[in-house]
Amino acid sequence: MTASGQIPQNPVEFARAKAAAAQGNAAGQLYMGECYRDGDGVLQDYKEAARYFRLAADQGNGLAQFNLGFLYYTGLGVEKDHKEAVRWYKLAADQGNDSAQANLAYSYHTGDGVDKDDKEAVRWYRMAADKGNAVAQTGLGEAYHDGEGVMHDFKESLNWYRKAADQGNAIAQFHIAEAFRTGEGVAMDNAEAARWYRKSAEQGFVTAEAFLGLMDAAGLGVPQNFTEAAKMFKAAADQGHAVAMFNLADCYRLGEGVPRDPKEALRLYRIVADHDDQAAQNNVGVAYRDGDGIAKDPAEAVKWFRKAAEKSYPGAQVNLGAAYLAGDGVAKDYKEAMRWFKSAADQADPVGQFNIGGMYERGEGVARSLEEAVKWYKLAADQGDSTAQLRLGKMFAAGEGVAKDGVQAWEWLELAAGAKDASPAEAADAARARDAVAVDMTAAQRTEAHRLSDKWRSEQVAAQPYGLFTK
Repeated sequence: MTASGQIPQNPVEFARAKAAAAQGNAAGQLYMGECYRDGDGVLQDYKEAARYFRLAADQGNGLAQFNLGFLYYTGLGVEKDHKEAVRWYKLAADQGNDSAQANLAYSYHTGDGVDKDDKEAVRWYRMAADKGNAVAQTGLGEAYHDGEGVMHDFKESLNWYRKAADQGNAIAQFHIAEAFRTGEGVAMDNAEAARWYRKSAEQGFVTAEAFLGLMDAAGLGVPQNFTEAAKMFKAAADQGHAVAMFNLADCYRLGEGVPRDPKEALRLYRIVADHDDQAAQNNVGVAYRDGDGIAKDPAEAVKWFRKAAEKSYPGAQVNLGAAYLAGDGVAKDYKEAMRWFKSAADQADPVGQFNIGGMYERGEGVARSLEEAVKWYKLAADQGDSTAQLRLGKMFAAGEGVAKDGVQAWEWLELAAGAKDASPAEAADAARARDAVAVDMTAAQRTEAHRLSDKWRSEQVAAQPYGLFTK
């Protein structure tokens, strides 16, 4: 037993090292520093670890120099000092210590403790990577990926990531997943992407857990599985990953992969919202507006909508505009409603565009203008808003604000009837109106209407970003 009451893993070696350290032996001092750092045979004491490492480092022991540099970098046992960390890393790196070389490279890359120099970062990463250091191999892969310090080269980047991944490096595995998802340096393959995300996630790499959850929820490369998605989101959320926390809240709100629990959803949204996430702030507002998981409070809803709207979040701008339009939680004010709808519409938000169209059609706060209504409905309809498509189709059918046109009426009503986001009642209404228009159409007009609707759908598919979904 030592004076601390701890039992060393190797009592004989511990006693010899302690005696050697007392006589100024660098190897013994290094050993004792590691014992104090790790709490092996003694109570963990970073200050004492730093003292022993310094004794050995001053004698030129490379591993002690690296260990002392790391303590300075983290501020364990010494006052945090990244410049001092770099000084010790450099001494160890010059002796060939690959961990020190990797950390020195990172410092050059980030400009942390030394002037930023990507070429110097690559030089040190390569030295360590050539010795098989997985951290350095990952860093070198990132340099080739980003074209920092070397020519941009996705294939060479992937080559280094694979070397590190073969050693189990979770960050490299994540980067390989990203390459397969995006097709950077390799053919796109969602199944391979999911496989590599899972390898990384199984080691607890938080970003991989969050991305794998998205893959599971979207059914990208794996069968769609909301239960697995929620499990991955929770694993990442438990580590503080904000996006995963937001997505887990969505799962609880929608009852996807977990029992529906609006209170838990609101709790999670609040955590993210308190970190100034505008989407979460908007969703907290929606909960108060709808009384979902909490007592309905329109004024509190407006407060949350305003937080996000003032930071230019379009969804919150639409919701705040709707509150002003209806006088829900705030005095009715058509001018304010239009202002917020316009702010969202200027960011190409289809709901904002549709709502402006509605205000023009009804003459709320503006001179009534069916022509203006059609213009705004068309902008929203072009983006796939099914309600706008329905309204636009009916206006073409009736010749309201636009020349009567059966072909365009049929096109937009057909799209509204088949839209994924259309409610059953809305889809049925669109289908009835479409069929009524078709009665007076010629065969040539029907062919043209079909061509236009098929063309719109094809263009929408082509415009969709490939990969992960967002809610």
